Amino acid sequence: VSLALKHAGLKQEKVRGIRCKLDYDHNQWIYEVEFRTETEKYEYEILPADGQIVEAEHDAADTDDERDDSEDDKEEDGFPADAIGGEKALAAALKHASVKAEDAMNLETEQDDDGFYEISFRAGHSYYEYEVDARTGAVCRHEQKTVAGAETLLAEKEIRAIAAKKAGVAENAMKHYTCSFDIDNGIGCFSVEFEAGEMEYEVEIHAVSGKILSYESELKD
Repeated sequence: VSLALKHAGLKQEKVRGIRCKLDYDHNQWIYEVEFRTETEKYEYEILPADGQIVEAEHDAADTDDERDDSEDDKEEDGFPADAIGGEKALAAALKHASVKAEDAMNLETEQDDDGFYEISFRAGHSYYEYEVDARTGAVCRHEQKTVAGAETLLAEKEIRAIAAKKAGVAENAMKHYTCSFDIDNGIGCFSVEFEAGEMEYEVEIHAVSGKILSYESELKD
């Protein structure tokens, strides 16, 4: 987040709606960072390995969205000006979970409306959710869910290939690909979303067997 803010020439207390998500796209891991000011919206793609900014966009904020989210904006304005920042909040969560940064996957960091960072990530056979105090960096809530058994989870390239095959599209035709992970009653599941041509797809895949748990496709709006 700090790299994106520096590139934009902004300080954290001057922006709102900060979101940072780790996604696998074009055969590599990429941080997708979003935030906005009163008048502009910023989107960045950053390589985790060296911090290289591979894509940077900013344009005028959508006035309709701003109007619809006016109440949310008022809450976001109250996010602590002296917040520790997403990187430090993530570091606190990883330390608490005894997980190394390079081992954390499907990572998401968001600001909520109550002065906390909401952080989630996967490591090994476990999925973690954290709330970290934005001022102190203290872990206020955490939850760990673990996949039953000790089977090896699918690799990212396997997940992508399974989703592409189910949709009947080539992997290089998959756009805006995202892959998230969750565990329900000890069963791990990858939720994949992407676009190809004029269609949007959502595929849920069993994290161990690769079985398709659900599948949806529809024309893009």
